[in-house]
Amino acid sequence: MTPTNKDSFHEFLRIWLYQLENILTQLQDSPRGPSDKISRVMDHHDVFFLAKSDLARRDPALALSLPWLSPLSRAALWMGGWRPAAVYRIVLLTSTGLSAAQAAAMEAMREATRAEEAAVEREIARVQNGMVGLVMKGREKAAERRIFAGMERVAVAADEVRREAIGRVMRILSPGQGVEFLVQLGMMELGLYGLGHGSVV
Repeated sequence: MTPTNKDSFHEFLRIWLYQLENILTQLQDSPRGPSDKISRVMDHHDVFFLAKSDLARRDPALALSLPWLSPLSRAALWMGGWRPAAVYRIVLLTSTGLSAAQAAAMEAMREATRAEEAAVEREIARVQNGMVGLVMKGREKAAERRIFAGMERVAVAADEVRREAIGRVMRILSPGQGVEFLVQLGMMELGLYGLGHGSVV
């Protein structure tokens, strides 16, 4: 079932995080090769991004705010999720044996991701400024349509930057390093969405 409102997406996220927690445990215990492990985690994230994109098109404000989270969790969010550039900090803190070439490539990718973050932030600023201008002219209905369409673009773009950041990192790392990274990424997601609750949402 595709989640389409606050309650159903909240339940989807709760189940997705529970499954992610199980996957991470199995990844660390399983004797299977790195490629199998990577495919499983990447496929699980694809499910999340697909559901989030669908939600953004139906209710962009919900996709950006995730209102059921605690105030502490929401304070840590960037456009409805984790900040994309955080993946590079994860790599530097947790990945072992990065070569000089990998480190240089990672820095270049980090700068590209930061530029994409800035573009998303400029877009939300344009949306807000345009809405204010329409309201001041008494065009409330037009402002409502403008903010809805603009928030949808921002929500979809933000998740695309997150997805692309993961892909960039995985293209640089070796399979073994990739497994380490994906485990730590998953741990970050479990921690972020569980902040203020002591457990998964």
